[in-house]
Amino acid sequence: MNKKEPLFHIVKRDVLPWYKSWGIRAIAIVVALIVCGIITTITTGLNPFKVYGAFIQGAFGSGRKVWITMQNMSVLLIISLALTPAFKMRFWNIGGEGQVLVGALATAACMITLGDKIPNALLILIMTVSAILAGSIWGLIPAIFKAKWNTNETLSTLMMNYIATQLVAFFTIVWEVPKGSFTVGIINQSTNAGWLPQLFGSKYLLPIVIALLTTVSMFVYLKYSKHGYEISVVGESEKTAKYVGMKTEKIIIRTMLLSGGLCGVAGLILVGGINHTITTTINSGQGFTAVMVSWLAKFNPITMIFTSFLIIFLERGAGEISTNFGLNQSFADILTGIILFFIIGCEFFLFGCTGEILTEKSGNLNLGIPGVMYVGGISGVIGAFFYEQACAGGDMNGFLAIMIPLLCSLTGSLIMGLIYCLLTVTLRANQNVTGLAMTTFGVGIGNFFGGSLIKLSGADVPSIALSRTSGFYSRALPFASKM
Repeated sequence: MNKKEPLFHIVKRDVLPWYKSWGIRAIAIVVALIVCGIITTITTGLNPFKVYGAFIQGAFGSGRKVWITMQNMSVLLIISLALTPAFKMRFWNIGGEGQVLVGALATAACMITLGDKIPNALLILIMTVSAILAGSIWGLIPAIFKAKWNTNETLSTLMMNYIATQLVAFFTIVWEVPKGSFTVGIINQSTNAGWLPQLFGSKYLLPIVIALLTTVSMFVYLKYSKHGYEISVVGESEKTAKYVGMKTEKIIIRTMLLSGGLCGVAGLILVGGINHTITTTINSGQGFTAVMVSWLAKFNPITMIFTSFLIIFLERGAGEISTNFGLNQSFADILTGIILFFIIGCEFFLFGCTGEILTEKSGNLNLGIPGVMYVGGISGVIGAFFYEQACAGGDMNGFLAIMIPLLCSLTGSLIMGLIYCLLTVTLRANQNVTGLAMTTFGVGIGNFFGGSLIKLSGADVPSIALSRTSGFYSRALPFASKM
């Protein structure tokens, strides 16, 4: 009996020429911009071309804006380059945020404790060594657990981020100036002790030069060095690496030391060269954004220059949109998330052809859960809000008061889940990168529509008062009033 042939097959496509692959990505961006334009017109009534013009204005509207764009891009590029050796080895280092934070913390500690005690040149040297060591140690801990006991590196590096954040929060209180402000303030503002030097009189140039040197060095390291070759082999097959005599445990630990150390350099630049202070948000989430930058560039250091520029261009434009059109930052996050979805989805057409739904491999951590929760939550609030408005002149039906928000919440979460499945299962996009993009998109959706409901309700404070719904729950569910 002949077996029935499947209607579709998925096969791995041969590597496309660079101009074709970038052409596909360009088409994806153009389609994404069209979709964003339609959404912008429907939801805000604004001319999408004026909105896109604000993106360009935000990134290149003046000489200072150009320098800031290049500076931010350089920091993101350094972090992306730091994560790349680990990613190329298939070690999913999601801990870049924490490694940057501990590097920044070590830098701030040196500036505060040694600023008036040693020469500035020696201080900067100690700051540099301390930042690299701190980042390396933060990368070493999950590397040892992975090498010795094969623990899940995604979870362990992610948890290290929270520890680093709490460490910075603790020392922020220890060093706060003035007391009770919960901020450190500008460190050594009067003496500039520990401030990184300016190149050719420009405070923006040093991070750019460091990023360019790091890019060239990482390209040579990965492509032409023995260590780079070993990283590639371990990434292709750890069993093969062991079979040919490579010490995979040593390679994992060595690579994470390098990855964490470079993240520490980014922390050094942020504290010593740009902000001259320390906060838990000094990195603005770029440790997570760098995951997308590295993956979109397919771990090619040269290509990362362009992908990091794209992300920073979108971020800078987002700020300009919120200023020029009175839209909150969340709407720009929605547009950024849509563009990222299209870029991620187009990878399917670079490396595969159309096929049936695949079963997702187990063991992958969905980093898009915060975004799904945001969309589910705001969907339920929207349902409750409009049902309350519809019942303004009458009593609320108990069954509907419960079911409408519940169904709206489930529907919003389901749509986000389907988007995740479409990208990761059908189009076989990377789960970690897709999850991070979904979080950006979901948080933007939640904040944008939350702000819109506040405007509709006419509230004087930034909150949505569902008083009748809350009152109903208190009467119908006695325990709700005690929660």
